[in-house]
Amino acid sequence: MMQETQVFSTEKERELIEKIKQMRGQVKEQEAELEQNKEMRTKVTSARDLRKLASDLHAKVTEIAELAQKHHDLMVESYRKADKSREAADSSHRSFVEAQESADSEHKFFIACQKELRDYDKVISGLRKKTKKVKVTKEQKAVRKEAEHLFKNFRAGEKLTTDDILLLQRSKLI
Repeated sequence: MMQETQVFSTEKERELIEKIKQMRGQVKEQEAELEQNKEMRTKVTSARDLRKLASDLHAKVTEIAELAQKHHDLMVESYRKADKSREAADSSHRSFVEAQESADSEHKFFIACQKELRDYDKVISGLRKKTKKVKVTKEQKAVRKEAEHLFKNFRAGEKLTTDDILLLQRSKLI
């Protein structure tokens, strides 16, 4: 650690390099000794294989964890979008319900107006019939009066036209 934070003199640096060389040599000697011992060599080889397997598994676990985090982030984003969509849908639904209630109210008003119009039509129709009856009755009275006049003339022996005879028939005097 000191070599990372302080500047060494050239002599001190050489000593350190020499010490590293010695340690490497010792490690190689120990490894060579271990290689000599068959049981130890098997265990060292097994340990190396297990270390490599552990390293591979660690890399795979790291990869899967990163993938899981990525999918988790996507899921959270999807939930946020779904919440926004739900809020928009709720707002639209409220507007729809308000519009539907307003339409129902207007429809009830329309039905009431339609009923009122039918009532007015009945009254107007009744007035027309009454006016027509009065008019027909007046006309019938006038025709009847004329027919009676023609009938008196007929009795008196005066000549009648075809129209006069038809008028008498319509008024049921002959």
